[in-house]
Amino acid sequence: MNTFLKQSLSGLWKDVLNVNRPFIFEEIVGHQDIKEIFTNAILSKRPVHLLLVGRPGSAKTLFLTEIMRKYKKSYFVVGSNTTKAGLINELFERRPKFLLIDELEKMSITDQTSLLHLMETGIISETKVNKTRQDNWN
Repeated sequence: MNTFLKQSLSGLWKDVLNVNRPFIFEEIVGHQDIKEIFTNAILSKRPVHLLLVGRPGSAKTLFLTEIMRKYKKSYFVVGSNTTKAGLINELFERRPKFLLIDELEKMSITDQTSLLHLMETGIISETKVNKTRQDNWN
């Protein structure tokens, strides 16, 4: 088989594999490995938790805002401006498929612990005076 034919078939095969892939992140240049990880997470039927770590300007927020724009079942918050009560209310009311938190390290440790509990168990709960509400996300 000649080289041109091999390259054509290879390109066609890649196109076939990508037919069912969501077309997002076209605004982000580079970061192919991160794009692939996010695409796999978005397509997954099971819960996937991703933590982006990097220097300022390494496109972390850009990825989050791109998901927010493309998927209406997402909820974007900035950790430094979030309270546990506000976040819990939004999670109960919106029940987002994607919870996108920028600057997670600026959230209080108790709020981070609540999110970790949700990630580990799939259960979100809140207790106020004589009232408890709970939701299982599994």
